[in-house]
Amino acid sequence: MKLLKIITLVAMLGTIASCKKDENLNTNIPGLGGDSWVPSKLDNWLYDSLTHPYNIEVKYKWDQSELDLNKTLVPPIESQVQPVLDALRQIWINTYIAEAGATFFKKYSPKLLVMVGSPSFNPDGSITLGTAEGGRRVVLYDVNDFDNTNVNSVQEMVHVVEHEFGHILNQNQIYPPEFKQISVGKYTANWINESDDQANSEGFISAYAKSMPDEDFVEMISLMLSNGRMWFEMMVNSQPDSARTALRSKEQYVVSYYKSIWNIDFYALQSDVQNALTKVTGRPTLASVFGFGKRYTSAVWSTAITGSSPDFVTLFNTASTNLSGSFGFTLDSLKVTFTAANRIRVQMFFNPYQASFTYSFSTDANGVMTLTYLSADNNGGIIKTSVQGLLDYFSLNHFTLDWGFNRDSNANLGAFVPKENPKIYYVGILE
Repeated sequence: MKLLKIITLVAMLGTIASCKKDENLNTNIPGLGGDSWVPSKLDNWLYDSLTHPYNIEVKYKWDQSELDLNKTLVPPIESQVQPVLDALRQIWINTYIAEAGATFFKKYSPKLLVMVGSPSFNPDGSITLGTAEGGRRVVLYDVNDFDNTNVNSVQEMVHVVEHEFGHILNQNQIYPPEFKQISVGKYTANWINESDDQANSEGFISAYAKSMPDEDFVEMISLMLSNGRMWFEMMVNSQPDSARTALRSKEQYVVSYYKSIWNIDFYALQSDVQNALTKVTGRPTLASVFGFGKRYTSAVWSTAITGSSPDFVTLFNTASTNLSGSFGFTLDSLKVTFTAANRIRVQMFFNPYQASFTYSFSTDANGVMTLTYLSADNNGGIIKTSVQGLLDYFSLNHFTLDWGFNRDSNANLGAFVPKENPKIYYVGILE
Protein backbone atom coordinates (compact mmCIF):
# COMPACT_ATOMS: atom_id res chain seq x y z
CA MET A 1 0.00 0.00 0.00
CA LYS A 2 2.84 2.40 0.82
CA LEU A 3 4.50 1.68 -2.54
CA LEU A 4 1.27 2.35 -4.36
CA LYS A 5 0.94 5.73 -2.69
CA ILE A 6 4.49 6.67 -3.63
CA ILE A 7 4.01 5.64 -7.24
CA THR A 8 0.78 7.62 -7.48
CA LEU A 9 2.49 10.68 -6.07
CA VAL A 10 5.36 10.37 -8.54
CA ALA A 11 2.92 10.06 -11.41
CA MET A 12 1.09 13.18 -10.28
CA LEU A 13 4.34 15.10 -10.02
CA GLY A 14 5.29 14.00 -13.48
CA THR A 15 1.98 15.22 -14.86
CA ILE A 16 2.34 18.58 -13.20
CA ALA A 17 5.92 18.96 -14.44
CA SER A 18 4.81 18.36 -18.02
CA CYS A 19 2.32 21.23 -17.99
CA LYS A 20 3.19 24.41 -19.80
CA LYS A 21 4.00 27.47 -17.75
CA ASP A 22 1.17 29.50 -19.23
CA GLU A 23 -1.51 26.95 -18.36
CA ASN A 24 -3.85 27.78 -15.48
CA LEU A 25 -4.11 24.93 -12.99
CA ASN A 26 -7.27 24.34 -10.98
CA THR A 27 -5.81 23.94 -7.48
CA ASN A 28 -9.13 24.36 -5.68
CA ILE A 29 -9.33 20.72 -4.65
CA PRO A 30 -12.16 20.11 -2.14
CA GLY A 31 -10.97 19.05 1.31
CA LEU A 32 -7.43 20.37 0.90
CA GLY A 33 -6.31 23.58 2.49
CA GLY A 34 -8.67 23.25 5.43
CA ASP A 35 -12.21 24.39 6.01
CA SER A 36 -13.03 28.05 6.32
CA TRP A 37 -15.99 29.91 7.77
CA VAL A 38 -16.92 33.34 8.97
CA PRO A 39 -16.09 33.58 12.71
CA SER A 40 -19.26 33.46 14.77
CA LYS A 41 -20.03 35.14 18.07
CA LEU A 42 -18.93 31.89 19.75
CA ASP A 43 -15.64 31.84 17.82
CA ASN A 44 -14.93 35.41 18.91
CA TRP A 45 -15.70 34.54 22.53
CA LEU A 46 -13.38 31.51 22.40
CA TYR A 47 -10.59 33.65 20.96
CA ASP A 48 -11.00 36.42 23.52
CA SER A 49 -11.49 34.10 26.51
CA LEU A 50 -9.11 31.21 25.82
CA THR A 51 -7.00 31.47 22.68
CA HIS A 52 -5.64 34.99 23.04
CA PRO A 53 -4.93 34.99 26.82
CA TYR A 54 -3.81 31.36 27.22
CA ASN A 55 -3.01 30.06 23.71
CA ILE A 56 -5.71 27.40 24.06
CA GLU A 57 -7.44 26.36 20.84
CA VAL A 58 -10.94 24.93 21.11
CA LYS A 59 -12.18 22.53 18.45
CA TYR A 60 -15.92 22.08 18.57
CA LYS A 61 -16.74 21.66 14.87
CA TRP A 62 -16.98 17.95 14.19
CA ASP A 63 -13.89 16.11 13.03
CA GLN A 64 -13.99 12.37 13.70
CA SER A 65 -10.30 12.08 12.80
CA GLU A 66 -9.51 13.78 16.12
CA LEU A 67 -11.15 10.86 17.93
CA ASP A 68 -11.27 7.08 18.11
CA LEU A 69 -12.65 5.95 14.75
CA ASN A 70 -14.00 2.78 16.35
CA LYS A 71 -16.31 4.68 18.71
CA THR A 72 -19.80 5.95 17.97
CA LEU A 73 -19.70 9.54 19.15
CA VAL A 74 -21.99 12.55 18.84
CA PRO A 75 -20.98 16.10 17.90
CA PRO A 76 -21.40 18.80 20.54
CA ILE A 77 -24.46 21.01 20.41
CA GLU A 78 -22.99 24.41 19.60
CA SER A 79 -25.05 26.22 22.23
CA GLN A 80 -23.48 23.98 24.91
CA VAL A 81 -19.87 24.90 24.14
CA GLN A 82 -19.69 28.32 25.78
CA PRO A 83 -21.52 27.33 29.01
CA VAL A 84 -19.11 24.42 29.51
CA LEU A 85 -15.99 26.44 28.84
CA ASP A 86 -17.13 29.51 30.74
CA ALA A 87 -17.74 27.33 33.80
CA LEU A 88 -14.31 25.74 33.43
CA ARG A 89 -12.69 29.13 32.88
CA GLN A 90 -14.06 30.35 36.21
CA ILE A 91 -13.65 27.16 38.24
CA TRP A 92 -10.46 25.69 36.76
CA ILE A 93 -8.44 28.38 34.99
CA ASN A 94 -9.08 31.38 37.24
CA THR A 95 -8.49 29.40 40.44
CA TYR A 96 -5.11 28.06 39.31
CA ILE A 97 -4.11 31.55 38.23
CA ALA A 98 -5.19 32.94 41.61
CA GLU A 99 -2.95 30.48 43.46
CA ALA A 100 -0.07 29.88 41.01
CA GLY A 101 -0.08 32.84 38.61
CA ALA A 102 -0.82 33.29 34.93
CA THR A 103 2.69 32.26 33.85
CA PHE A 104 2.24 28.85 35.46
CA PHE A 105 -1.10 28.25 33.79
CA LYS A 106 0.03 29.44 30.36
CA LYS A 107 3.03 27.11 30.54
CA TYR A 108 1.26 23.94 31.62
CA SER A 109 -2.27 24.32 30.29
CA PRO A 110 -3.33 22.09 27.38
CA LYS A 111 -3.15 23.89 24.05
CA LEU A 112 -6.06 22.09 22.39
CA LEU A 113 -9.47 21.30 23.83
CA VAL A 114 -11.62 19.01 21.69
CA MET A 115 -15.34 18.99 22.47
CA VAL A 116 -17.53 15.89 22.04
CA GLY A 117 -21.26 15.81 22.68
CA SER A 118 -21.60 12.28 24.04
CA PRO A 119 -19.66 10.10 26.46
CA SER A 120 -17.27 7.53 25.00
CA PHE A 121 -18.55 4.06 25.88
CA ASN A 122 -15.94 1.35 26.40
CA PRO A 123 -16.23 -2.43 25.79
CA ASP A 124 -15.85 -3.18 29.52
CA GLY A 125 -18.93 -1.12 30.32
CA SER A 126 -17.07 1.94 31.61
CA ILE A 127 -17.46 5.44 30.23
CA THR A 128 -14.66 7.81 29.25
CA LEU A 129 -15.45 11.45 30.01
CA GLY A 130 -12.04 12.93 29.25
CA THR A 131 -8.57 12.14 27.96
CA ALA A 132 -5.23 13.96 28.06
CA GLU A 133 -2.55 13.29 25.47
CA GLY A 134 1.06 14.40 25.56
CA GLY A 135 0.35 17.17 28.01
CA ARG A 136 -1.05 19.37 25.29
CA ARG A 137 -4.40 17.97 24.12
CA VAL A 138 -7.52 17.28 26.18
CA VAL A 139 -10.76 15.78 24.90
CA LEU A 140 -13.92 16.63 26.86
CA TYR A 141 -16.87 14.32 26.34
CA ASP A 142 -20.55 14.49 27.33
CA VAL A 143 -20.81 18.19 26.56
CA ASN A 144 -24.45 17.92 25.49
CA ASP A 145 -25.65 16.85 28.96
CA PHE A 146 -23.90 19.68 30.78
CA ASP A 147 -26.13 21.91 32.92
CA ASN A 148 -24.44 24.83 34.66
CA THR A 149 -27.33 25.17 37.12
CA ASN A 150 -26.94 21.57 38.31
CA VAL A 151 -24.26 21.13 40.97
CA ASN A 152 -23.62 17.47 40.15
CA SER A 153 -23.29 18.20 36.42
CA VAL A 154 -20.77 20.99 36.98
CA GLN A 155 -18.84 18.97 39.56
CA GLU A 156 -18.53 16.07 37.12
CA MET A 157 -17.16 18.30 34.35
CA VAL A 158 -14.75 19.95 36.80
CA HIS A 159 -13.73 16.49 38.01
CA VAL A 160 -12.90 15.52 34.44
CA VAL A 161 -10.80 18.56 33.59
CA GLU A 162 -9.01 18.58 36.97
CA HIS A 163 -8.24 14.89 36.45
CA GLU A 164 -6.75 15.47 33.00
CA PHE A 165 -4.84 18.55 34.14
CA GLY A 166 -3.49 16.47 37.01
CA HIS A 167 -2.09 14.05 34.42
CA ILE A 168 -0.47 16.96 32.58
CA LEU A 169 1.22 18.19 35.76
CA ASN A 170 2.45 14.66 36.51
CA GLN A 171 3.80 14.29 32.99
CA ASN A 172 5.95 17.35 33.68
CA GLN A 173 6.88 16.55 37.30
CA ILE A 174 6.25 13.01 38.52
CA TYR A 175 4.65 12.51 41.92
CA PRO A 176 6.68 10.75 44.67
CA PRO A 177 7.07 7.03 43.88
CA GLU A 178 6.35 6.23 47.55
CA PHE A 179 2.71 7.04 46.85
CA LYS A 180 2.43 3.78 44.92
CA GLN A 181 3.22 1.77 48.04
CA ILE A 182 0.21 2.99 50.05
CA SER A 183 -2.23 0.65 48.30
CA VAL A 184 0.26 -1.76 46.76
CA GLY A 185 -1.37 -5.04 45.77
CA LYS A 186 -4.87 -3.55 45.66
CA TYR A 187 -4.86 -2.13 42.14
CA THR A 188 -6.93 -4.11 39.64
CA ALA A 189 -8.12 -4.09 36.06
CA ASN A 190 -11.53 -5.18 37.38
CA TRP A 191 -12.19 -1.85 39.07
CA ILE A 192 -15.28 -1.47 36.88
CA ASN A 193 -16.98 -4.18 38.95
CA GLU A 194 -16.66 -2.21 42.19
CA SER A 195 -18.71 0.69 43.47
CA ASP A 196 -17.17 3.89 44.77
CA ASP A 197 -18.38 2.94 48.26
CA GLN A 198 -16.50 -0.36 48.07
CA ALA A 199 -13.37 1.38 46.84
CA ASN A 200 -13.63 3.98 49.63
CA SER A 201 -13.66 1.19 52.22
CA GLU A 202 -10.37 -0.08 50.77
CA GLY A 203 -8.63 3.30 50.90
CA PHE A 204 -9.42 4.66 47.41
CA ILE A 205 -11.24 7.89 46.65
CA SER A 206 -13.15 6.26 43.78
CA ALA A 207 -13.45 2.92 42.03
CA TYR A 208 -11.49 4.23 39.04
CA ALA A 209 -8.62 5.11 41.39
CA LYS A 210 -8.10 1.36 41.81
CA SER A 211 -7.12 0.94 38.17
CA MET A 212 -3.48 2.01 38.66
CA PRO A 213 -1.36 4.34 40.84
CA ASP A 214 -1.29 7.16 38.28
CA GLU A 215 -5.08 7.25 38.19
CA ASP A 216 -5.21 6.96 41.97
CA PHE A 217 -3.08 10.08 42.36
CA VAL A 218 -5.00 12.25 39.89
CA GLU A 219 -8.36 11.02 41.18
CA MET A 220 -7.27 12.26 44.61
CA ILE A 221 -6.45 15.64 43.07
CA SER A 222 -9.59 15.96 40.98
CA LEU A 223 -12.19 14.74 43.45
CA MET A 224 -10.79 16.68 46.38
CA LEU A 225 -10.99 19.80 44.20
CA SER A 226 -14.35 19.18 42.52
CA ASN A 227 -16.22 17.86 45.57
CA GLY A 228 -14.62 19.97 48.27
CA ARG A 229 -13.04 19.51 51.66
CA MET A 230 -16.17 18.69 53.66
CA TRP A 231 -17.14 15.96 51.21
CA PHE A 232 -13.67 14.47 51.54
CA GLU A 233 -13.60 14.78 55.33
CA MET A 234 -16.97 13.10 55.78
CA MET A 235 -16.20 10.38 53.24
CA VAL A 236 -12.87 9.57 54.93
CA ASN A 237 -14.34 9.59 58.41
CA SER A 238 -17.00 7.08 57.33
CA GLN A 239 -14.37 4.43 56.52
CA PRO A 240 -12.65 1.66 58.51
CA ASP A 241 -9.41 2.62 60.23
CA SER A 242 -7.14 1.06 57.60
CA ALA A 243 -8.92 2.84 54.73
CA ARG A 244 -8.93 6.12 56.64
CA THR A 245 -5.19 5.83 57.19
CA ALA A 246 -4.56 5.16 53.49
CA LEU A 247 -6.74 8.06 52.36
CA ARG A 248 -5.10 10.46 54.80
CA SER A 249 -1.66 9.41 53.62
CA LYS A 250 -2.66 9.94 49.99
CA GLU A 251 -4.10 13.33 50.88
CA GLN A 252 -0.79 14.40 52.41
CA TYR A 253 1.17 13.26 49.36
CA VAL A 254 -1.07 15.37 47.13
CA VAL A 255 -0.83 18.43 49.39
CA SER A 256 2.97 18.06 49.67
CA TYR A 257 3.36 17.52 45.91
CA TYR A 258 1.48 20.73 45.12
CA LYS A 259 3.48 22.71 47.66
CA SER A 260 6.97 21.33 47.03
CA ILE A 261 6.78 21.04 43.23
CA TRP A 262 4.42 23.85 42.23
CA ASN A 263 4.43 26.10 45.32
CA ILE A 264 0.62 25.87 45.46
CA ASP A 265 -1.37 25.71 48.69
CA PHE A 266 -3.70 22.86 47.76
CA TYR A 267 -6.26 23.67 50.44
CA ALA A 268 -6.43 27.29 49.28
CA LEU A 269 -6.92 26.06 45.70
CA GLN A 270 -9.62 23.69 46.96
CA SER A 271 -11.42 26.56 48.66
CA ASP A 272 -11.15 28.74 45.52
CA VAL A 273 -12.62 25.96 43.37
CA GLN A 274 -15.57 25.48 45.70
CA ASN A 275 -16.29 29.20 45.90
CA ALA A 276 -16.18 29.47 42.10
CA LEU A 277 -18.42 26.42 41.74
CA THR A 278 -20.95 28.01 44.07
CA LYS A 279 -20.89 31.20 42.00
CA VAL A 280 -21.28 29.42 38.66
CA THR A 281 -24.13 27.15 39.70
CA GLY A 282 -25.94 29.63 41.88
CA ARG A 283 -25.93 27.01 44.63
CA PRO A 284 -26.79 28.67 47.94
CA THR A 285 -24.13 28.80 50.60
CA LEU A 286 -25.11 27.19 53.88
CA ALA A 287 -24.85 30.58 55.58
CA SER A 288 -27.59 31.91 53.27
CA VAL A 289 -30.12 29.30 54.38
CA PHE A 290 -28.95 28.40 57.91
CA GLY A 291 -29.37 30.98 60.66
CA PHE A 292 -31.91 33.00 62.56
CA GLY A 293 -35.10 33.46 60.55
CA LYS A 294 -33.79 31.33 57.65
CA ARG A 295 -34.81 28.00 56.12
CA TYR A 296 -32.88 26.09 58.77
CA THR A 297 -32.27 27.30 62.32
CA SER A 298 -30.86 24.18 64.06
CA ALA A 299 -28.30 21.43 63.51
CA VAL A 300 -28.76 18.25 65.59
CA TRP A 301 -25.86 15.85 66.06
CA SER A 302 -25.49 12.36 67.46
CA THR A 303 -22.87 9.64 67.09
CA ALA A 304 -25.18 7.91 64.58
CA ILE A 305 -24.48 10.51 61.89
CA THR A 306 -22.29 9.02 59.16
CA GLY A 307 -18.96 10.74 58.67
CA SER A 308 -18.82 12.48 62.02
CA SER A 309 -15.52 14.15 62.84
CA PRO A 310 -13.52 11.69 65.00
CA ASP A 311 -11.98 14.57 66.93
CA PHE A 312 -15.38 16.02 67.75
CA VAL A 313 -16.65 12.55 68.70
CA THR A 314 -13.72 12.33 71.13
CA LEU A 315 -14.71 15.65 72.72
CA PHE A 316 -18.31 14.51 72.98
CA ASN A 317 -17.41 11.12 74.45
CA THR A 318 -15.07 12.70 76.99
CA ALA A 319 -17.84 15.03 78.14
CA SER A 320 -20.24 12.08 78.29
CA THR A 321 -17.80 10.04 80.39
CA ASN A 322 -17.28 12.98 82.76
CA LEU A 323 -21.02 13.45 83.08
CA SER A 324 -21.51 9.75 83.79
CA GLY A 325 -18.82 9.76 86.45
CA SER A 326 -20.26 12.81 88.21
CA PHE A 327 -24.00 12.32 87.80
CA GLY A 328 -24.63 8.87 86.30
CA PHE A 329 -25.93 10.20 82.96
CA THR A 330 -24.46 9.91 79.46
CA LEU A 331 -24.89 12.42 76.63
CA ASP A 332 -27.22 11.34 73.83
CA SER A 333 -27.01 14.24 71.37
CA LEU A 334 -26.21 17.89 70.82
CA LYS A 335 -28.26 20.64 69.18
CA VAL A 336 -27.07 24.05 68.01
CA THR A 337 -29.80 26.63 67.33
CA PHE A 338 -29.76 30.23 66.11
CA THR A 339 -32.17 31.91 68.54
CA ALA A 340 -31.58 35.54 67.55
CA ALA A 341 -29.56 37.57 65.07
CA ASN A 342 -26.54 37.39 67.38
CA ARG A 343 -27.35 34.47 69.72
CA ILE A 344 -26.76 30.73 69.54
CA ARG A 345 -28.05 28.10 71.97
CA VAL A 346 -26.15 24.86 72.52
CA GLN A 347 -28.34 22.13 74.01
CA MET A 348 -27.00 18.88 75.44
CA PHE A 349 -29.41 15.97 75.94
CA PHE A 350 -28.95 13.29 78.57
CA ASN A 351 -32.16 11.30 78.90
CA PRO A 352 -34.52 12.40 80.38
CA TYR A 353 -32.87 15.79 80.92
CA GLN A 354 -31.29 18.54 78.87
CA ALA A 355 -29.07 21.53 79.53
CA SER A 356 -28.82 24.78 77.58
CA PHE A 357 -25.90 27.16 77.11
CA THR A 358 -26.09 30.56 75.43
CA TYR A 359 -23.42 32.19 73.25
CA SER A 360 -23.28 35.51 71.45
CA PHE A 361 -21.68 35.51 68.02
CA SER A 362 -20.40 37.82 65.33
CA THR A 363 -19.53 37.16 61.69
CA ASP A 364 -16.76 38.93 59.78
CA ALA A 365 -16.69 39.89 56.10
CA ASN A 366 -15.34 36.45 55.16
CA GLY A 367 -18.16 34.62 56.89
CA VAL A 368 -16.02 33.51 59.84
CA MET A 369 -18.03 33.24 63.07
CA THR A 370 -16.72 33.99 66.56
CA LEU A 371 -18.75 32.67 69.51
CA THR A 372 -18.55 34.04 73.05
CA TYR A 373 -19.91 32.08 76.01
CA LEU A 374 -22.57 33.97 77.99
CA SER A 375 -24.60 31.79 80.33
CA ALA A 376 -26.21 28.47 81.23
CA ASP A 377 -29.64 27.44 82.44
CA ASN A 378 -30.04 25.63 85.78
CA ASN A 379 -29.11 22.19 84.44
CA GLY A 380 -26.27 23.72 82.45
CA GLY A 381 -24.87 25.32 85.55
CA ILE A 382 -24.91 21.96 87.34
CA ILE A 383 -23.10 19.97 84.60
CA LYS A 384 -20.90 22.79 83.25
CA THR A 385 -17.64 21.45 84.68
CA SER A 386 -18.24 17.98 83.20
CA VAL A 387 -18.86 19.29 79.69
CA GLN A 388 -16.34 22.15 79.69
CA GLY A 389 -14.41 20.63 76.78
CA LEU A 390 -17.46 20.87 74.52
CA LEU A 391 -18.22 24.38 75.68
CA ASP A 392 -14.63 25.46 74.98
CA TYR A 393 -14.86 23.92 71.51
CA PHE A 394 -17.45 26.50 70.53
CA SER A 395 -15.80 29.47 72.24
CA LEU A 396 -12.15 28.82 71.37
CA ASN A 397 -12.57 28.21 67.63
CA HIS A 398 -13.59 30.43 64.73
CA PHE A 399 -16.12 28.78 62.43
CA THR A 400 -17.31 28.79 58.86
CA LEU A 401 -20.55 27.11 57.78
CA ASP A 402 -20.44 24.43 55.12
CA TRP A 403 -22.77 21.88 53.55
CA GLY A 404 -22.24 18.35 54.76
CA PHE A 405 -21.11 15.39 52.66
CA ASN A 406 -22.26 15.91 49.06
CA ARG A 407 -22.45 19.70 49.30
CA ASP A 408 -25.74 19.63 47.40
CA SER A 409 -28.17 22.46 48.13
CA ASN A 410 -30.83 19.84 48.89
CA ALA A 411 -28.69 18.13 51.52
CA ASN A 412 -29.95 18.16 55.10
CA LEU A 413 -26.51 18.11 56.71
CA GLY A 414 -24.63 21.22 57.71
CA ALA A 415 -21.38 21.77 59.55
CA PHE A 416 -19.61 24.24 61.79
CA VAL A 417 -16.02 24.00 60.54
CA PRO A 418 -13.19 25.41 62.70
CA LYS A 419 -10.96 27.66 60.65
CA GLU A 420 -7.98 26.63 62.79
CA ASN A 421 -8.50 22.90 62.16
CA PRO A 422 -11.21 21.90 59.65
CA LYS A 423 -10.90 18.24 60.67
CA ILE A 424 -12.61 18.94 64.03
CA TYR A 425 -15.99 19.86 62.58
CA TYR A 426 -19.44 19.68 64.13
CA VAL A 427 -22.02 18.36 61.65
CA GLY A 428 -25.72 18.06 62.25
CA ILE A 429 -29.06 17.29 60.64
CA LEU A 430 -30.58 20.61 59.68
CA GLU A 431 -33.98 21.52 61.03
